[in-house]
Amino acid sequence: MPYLLYYSFISSFPLLTFYLDLKISGCTLLTNRSLFALATATPHLEIFEASDCDEMTDTGLEVLLKCLPKLTHVDLECVTRLTDKSVRAMAVTARGLRHVVLSYCEHVREWKGKGKSNGKVNMKVY
Repeated sequence: MPYLLYYSFISSFPLLTFYLDLKISGCTLLTNRSLFALATATPHLEIFEASDCDEMTDTGLEVLLKCLPKLTHVDLECVTRLTDKSVRAMAVTARGLRHVVLSYCEHVREWKGKGKSNGKVNMKVY
């Protein structure tokens, strides 16, 4: 589906701009392009949770992080295409993050089994 159709679909819901918390599960349409459209349509988003979204990649997550400066919580479960690059992008890009959970993201290996808290960000990877 072309980007304009994604954007057109998402922007057809003007109330999305007021969302602070968004939970998505099992969405095969959550691609890099749709994440950009979603981030554009939800500028005030603070909490983002996604599980079993097989098309989501490091690039899409990085776009989401760059477009949503108010994001404080990211909880991703069974997002199999994410790698350690996503963890590094969170550290560099998303200065407002306070809570990160990456569970069953099988290609995030560097942080596996580690809980980390530096006073600002509480991160759990398992």
